[in-house]
This record gives sequence, structure tokens and C-alpha cells, in this order.
Amino acid sequence: MSTEPVRLIYVTGYGRSGSTVVDHVIARSLGVVSGGELTNVFAWAAEERECACAQPVAVCPVWGEAISAARRASQLSLTELARITRTAEIDRDEGASSAWRVAWSAFFADLSERGFTTVVDSSKSAGGRDRVRLLAECDHVEITLVVHLIRDPRAVVFSRRRGNNLALERGTAGENKTIGVVKAIVGWWRANALADRQRTLHRSVVWRYEEFVGDPDGHTDHLARLVPDRGARRTREQTAHAVAGNRLARSDWDGAIRLDDEWASEISRPWRILGGLLSALRRRT
Repeated sequence: MSTEPVRLIYVTGYGRSGSTVVDHVIARSLGVVSGGELTNVFAWAAEERECACAQPVAVCPVWGEAISAARRASQLSLTELARITRTAEIDRDEGASSAWRVAWSAFFADLSERGFTTVVDSSKSAGGRDRVRLLAECDHVEITLVVHLIRDPRAVVFSRRRGNNLALERGTAGENKTIGVVKAIVGWWRANALADRQRTLHRSVVWRYEEFVGDPDGHTDHLARLVPDRGARRTREQTAHAVAGNRLARSDWDGAIRLDDEWASEISRPWRILGGLLSALRRRT
């Protein structure tokens, strides 16, 4: 029975940056477990939603027993666990943080005991989510590598104008698109600024999504050299256990990696100019 901490490859940055695809590619290439936005595992279990393996998250062969271990240790319901996870990571409430450590320590201890030694977590840093800080203080898990994923803000703006992921998945209208775009611009800057701070505290790499799409094998080969000790290699079917993330990449993704540069011809001139300025500023920081 393993007593080693779970090694975590943490993907940080803003949403709509291709993190679901990156999560899948890292997991498949390295033969490790794809966790997706693992921060949402309790919320998805409470809502009886499915893991990428097509099983409900609560009974998924990877997450189900770990969720039960977290519930036993914390004596909290799934809904309460989802709430304290969000409150601790985003609001940074100290009371919630204490309960967070109890629950997530038990979660990772169970994964370790069952031999799930390396996991990709693409919960990112959007909305001020500082999950990395809590994970660094958590028992039975260690952050092996932080991957700071940055996508051209013009592509993010274009994606945001299509509507938010939750509204698209539920088939609802969602919020006003202009408001959504403004939120995306501010959120992109804040999330990447927080990610800058997170990666200074851990071994890290910076991936620009457009460069990753151009050479995914080169990126993952470099990652494999940085994370040589990953435990037993898992099959492609055994790696696919992503929670949340982009609904299309999570469900019927065929494994092909595409640039998705429709924004270059479709985005309006004002947003293109603003996005270009933000991108230039980021490259200078």
C-alpha cells in the first residue's frame, strides 16, 4: 500500500485557455490521471454529474472512494464540501481553510493508498482561486510542477462572446455578451497575475497555448523530463477521469489538437486592438 504523496501537475491561468485539452494531452502522454477541474469534484458529485469516464463522479472508480474518504474525515455532506472548497480557495476564509485541509488530505490519502500516484489538476486561478496555496499546505499531496497556461486574450474574448460554458451546456441564454467580455478581460489579467505569483513558489513552466498547439509533442516531452517519477504508466482509458472543464473537449474530443484561430478573422476591431495590447503587456512582464 502506497504511503507516498500524490504528485500533482497543476495547470494554472485563466479559463477558455485550452486547459481541458492540455490536461488530457498531458495525462495521455505521461500515462497519468487526468483530473480536470478537480476543485469541482464535490460539487459535481452532489449534482450527480458524470466524470469523463462516463460514470457519475460519486461512483467513478478513481474519485468515488476518495470522495467518501473526504466525507468521513470531515463529517460534511457533498454540498458542504463544495461550499467550503470554494470559500477556502476563492474567499480565503480561515475557518473554511481548516475544513478544506481535513477533507482534501483524506481525499489525497485515499488516492495514494490505491496507487493513483500522479494526477493532473487544471483548476487554474480564475476568479482569484488560490488552490495552489492550500495544496502546498495539504498532507498526502505535493505540487510537482505548475504549468502556467496563457492564451492570446483575443481568442479568450472571442470565446467569451459565444457565451459562458455553463449557459452553453444548459442551453440557456447566459449573461449579456458585452458584460461577459469585459469580465473576461479583467479576469484574464487577474488570473494570470495570480498564476505568476503561484509559479514563483514551485517548479514551473510557462506554456502559450498557440505554441503548444504547434508542437504538443515537444511540450509534453519536456514535461516528461521534468516529472520523471510518475509511477506505473496507465492506459489511455485509465487516464480519462476529468471533472468539469470544457464540455466539448470533455465529451467527444477525438484527440486531434487544433489551433482554433477563428477569432483572428471574426473578432471586431476594437476587441482585437485591446487584446493585442494586453498580450504585448503580458509578454513584457
